[in-house]
Amino acid sequence: MARKDHYVSQTYLRLFVGADGDLVPYYKNAQVIVGKPQRPKSICFETEGDTNKYFEDTRILDKFLTAFENPWKNNILKLERGVLDANTKYELAGYISFLRSCTPTAKRFGQQSIAGLVEPVAHNAMLSTLDKADYFSAKDKFTLRNKILNTEEILKIDREFAHAQSMRALEGVIHTYYCSRWLILINETNIPFITSDNPAIFYYQDMQQQIAQTYVPLKPSMALLIAPDLDYCRANFEDVKRYNNSKDRFGIIKQSYVKKFNEAIVKSAERIVLHQKKEDWLEQLVRKYGKWRVDAIVSHIPTDRGIITITRQQPVKRKD
Repeated sequence: MARKDHYVSQTYLRLFVGADGDLVPYYKNAQVIVGKPQRPKSICFETEGDTNKYFEDTRILDKFLTAFENPWKNNILKLERGVLDANTKYELAGYISFLRSCTPTAKRFGQQSIAGLVEPVAHNAMLSTLDKADYFSAKDKFTLRNKILNTEEILKIDREFAHAQSMRALEGVIHTYYCSRWLILINETNIPFITSDNPAIFYYQDMQQQIAQTYVPLKPSMALLIAPDLDYCRANFEDVKRYNNSKDRFGIIKQSYVKKFNEAIVKSAERIVLHQKKEDWLEQLVRKYGKWRVDAIVSHIPTDRGIITITRQQPVKRKD
């Protein structure tokens, strides 16, 4: 029997439900914005979404998730008590890494990133072959060259391959998140944090900011902002063992920032924004950004350590 794999887990979503145990979905790019309340088990899943043909054990992700998904609720309870010890931080970092790497949005970004690396090589190979093809006239070569140069998408990257690459990178992402500065945001305002089908997002304070922070709503009254520690930008497990967590903080957030983060969640949602109940302000916000989705701007920067890929998110009008 085919499995329903939650790319946003039920244990995560249950912390956002209303008193009746339901979530209200707000659909982007739909005529009817507010949907019927649903249980977490009915939301944010793909059939065999965690199965990947590029691994000998096609369900290897199950073994990874068990260690980080199961303790999620207890770890959030620890944060509520003001506790962020090394083990709690590592387990939270593990599941947040999954959210950044294995949602439909992450898979789409992965396809774009790989295409951004491979397509220039494909373009050059095609142009080089064309230049050597003496069976084409000069006029035909000119036409074909322009066709190649003006084609936006040369390659179709297999979604499962992009997913497999993200899965291989999970351990490194965990280490990097662990060796970062965490700010636990406590929300005591009358506007709760909302979430979506893409809850772990890159966040830029302003357009001049070069390095993204990662924002994750944890429950309506709590969220997390992760700022990378630049001394550990390519962290490994030895860095994790040595890292000093004294830079982590808890802080009360102002209402104006709650609104900013909620807006960022709506912009970054793939298709569904999730909240405890129906509210006019959220319906209006989803309607405002409903015809937009976040796409990736991918930069590939050569360094003495190889090519570093930087993915920046930008709202663009939907083409689908």
